[in-house]
Amino acid sequence: MNAKKAKPVPKAKKTSALDAATLVLAEAKEPMNTRQMIEAMAAKKLWTSPGGKTPWATLYSAILREINEKRGRTPGS
Repeated sequence: MNAKKAKPVPKAKKTSALDAATLVLAEAKEPMNTRQMIEAMAAKKLWTSPGGKTPWATLYSAILREINEKRGRTPGS
C-alpha cells in the first residue's frame, strides 16, 4: 500500500522589517527615526529582531537599499 505523504501546511509568511516599518510609519503622526520604528514595531508585535545587536542600523541600511533600488541605482554610483 502506497500511502501519500500529507502536504505540509505552508507557514504564514513573516512580516519583514521593511514592511513593518511601513505600517508603523503609516500610522505615525510624526516623523520617526529607525530606533523609534524598531521600538514601535516590537510594541505592536509586527516584527522583532532575531537577536541582532543593532536592528535599527540594519533597518536604516535596508531603507537606503530600497531607496537606491527604486531609483534604479546602486549605492556609490
